[in-house]
Amino acid sequence: MRTYFPKAEIYNRDFDSQGPDTLGMLKLEGARLMPFGDARVRLLRRGGAPTGVLVIEYIDNPAMTCPETPEGFADCAKRLERERHAVFDALVGPLQSRYGPASVDSHFGSDEVEGQDPRQFSLSWKLPNYTLELGTGQEPSGHAEWTVRLVAIRDPEYPFL
Repeated sequence: MRTYFPKAEIYNRDFDSQGPDTLGMLKLEGARLMPFGDARVRLLRRGGAPTGVLVIEYIDNPAMTCPETPEGFADCAKRLERERHAVFDALVGPLQSRYGPASVDSHFGSDEVEGQDPRQFSLSWKLPNYTLELGTGQEPSGHAEWTVRLVAIRDPEYPFL
């Protein structure tokens, strides 16, 4: 990984150490990938073996990067939103050209129906051996991070992304 992403920070983490189905991930922060720019890449594993789940994310966090003044924050947040849309648009066109129309899920990062933010949604393509998902929205962790997330899933039983 260091050869392909020399500037990325690499983390290796286990989430549950009980038995042969230990869940974990290899995470790279700051992996340079177009059109994402500096991306977060996660390779998920179960029992030490790759699960067939790959997550690539563009992330922005206006609360951490924008000025605190109301005008400065609003302008910066709008700029970040435009950049996020540009990343999403750069990905959706080629995916639709290659895989056809996508299924739309209006619940990116949430099972909550009422009050769903229309800026949060995902598209998915069901393929013979895996599913591709392209989504955009706010991280469900409750932090102020916004993301464009491309996920390739071969293990639909993996409990979280």
